[in-house]
Amino acid sequence: MANVYEALDNKSCVDCIYLDFRKAFDSVPHNKLLLKLWKSGIVGPLWDWLHVYLSERRQCVVVNGTTSSFLK
Repeated sequence: MANVYEALDNKSCVDCIYLDFRKAFDSVPHNKLLLKLWKSGIVGPLWDWLHVYLSERRQCVVVNGTTSSFLK
C-alpha cells in the first residue's frame, strides 16, 4: 500500500482491480481452472493466492442461528 500512497502523492497513475469471487468459481472445477490459469501464464504470487483461496475453502450453512458442520 505504501507504493500506492506514494504514487498518489506524486500524482502518478494508479491502476486497481476489484475482484468479486463470491460465486464466480462455484460452478467450475477448481483444479481444472488452476491448471488452465497456470498454462496461460498466470503464475507466481497471483497463482499461489488463487490456489490457496480455492483449495483451502470450507463451507457451512447457518439457519436461525444453528450452524451445520463444515464441508471442505
